[in-house]
Amino acid sequence: SDVCSSDLGVGHAERARAILLELQAKLLALHPNPETDLRHANDMSRLYASLAAIDAKLGIYDEEKMFEAERLDLWSQWDRRLPGNPFVHRQIETSLRDVPSHSAK
Repeated sequence: SDVCSSDLGVGHAERARAILLELQAKLLALHPNPETDLRHANDMSRLYASLAAIDAKLGIYDEEKMFEAERLDLWSQWDRRLPGNPFVHRQIETSLRDVPSHSAK
């Protein structure tokens, strides 16, 4: 993630995106259970947020919207599993706040 942040900071969003997509592929190869393991959910959510931010910077709005939707859906599932959980509610609030205005178009 530090590599991605520094690449993004110097204008190398494409490289940062490639690194994150590679990380996503490696994570998925480990068969995470974000629907049943809160640690996996948090990891995947952070990855989705990073990818969405980079896609926004690159103007890849369809992909950005998809990653934001995945993130919100993940936390909505957890909200049904753990109703009233403060951590889950914070994640939902953050997910909703991070959805950019152009995503509504």
